[in-house]
Amino acid sequence: MNEQKQVGKWHAVILENLPEVDSAERQMHVEGKGPSLVQEYLRGLPQFMRDRLMPVFTLKSTFDRDMVREGWRSLEKDHSDKDGEFAVELVDIFGGKSVLSGSEFERLAKAEKDIGGQRHLESLLREADKIPVEYRNFCLVASETVWVDSLGYRSVPSLYWDGAGWSLDFGFLGLDFRSGCRLVRPRKCQK
Repeated sequence: MNEQKQVGKWHAVILENLPEVDSAERQMHVEGKGPSLVQEYLRGLPQFMRDRLMPVFTLKSTFDRDMVREGWRSLEKDHSDKDGEFAVELVDIFGGKSVLSGSEFERLAKAEKDIGGQRHLESLLREADKIPVEYRNFCLVASETVWVDSLGYRSVPSLYWDGAGWSLDFGFLGLDFRSGCRLVRPRKCQK
């Protein structure tokens, strides 16, 4: 119910600000491009307004699921001194491609600035009812954290909707990444 209210609030803001068009075209925009219209509209707002419309999550200084306990080691860049409240922006690095190799995905992700890590995904997971419904269409990847398992395989944490709820998983960088993946960029909330 909470997530429906959040989506309703976003759509109400967008619907109020859509240009005047005939009703059939307006409905096409609402049904076909709803999630992208929300993101497009929010990007155009000043940061303080985006912070008020976007759900806010709280970052902890430690991992909820520390993979070291499972025999993995961290190529950690996810700095524990980063904490506080943040909102999330999804970043598409596919540039129209449907698939990226793990190495190409990692290269493009490194080129992006301020991408989140596992602790950001865990923050979303702790307050999963606040994750926008539109995000269910994507696998949320936090490339700032890279783990190496006991066999030497490198993986990045990801959060995906399994139809019943959100699940934290680890994407092996030796495999391909599909265009449904989005990087998570946390935005520190302005007070």
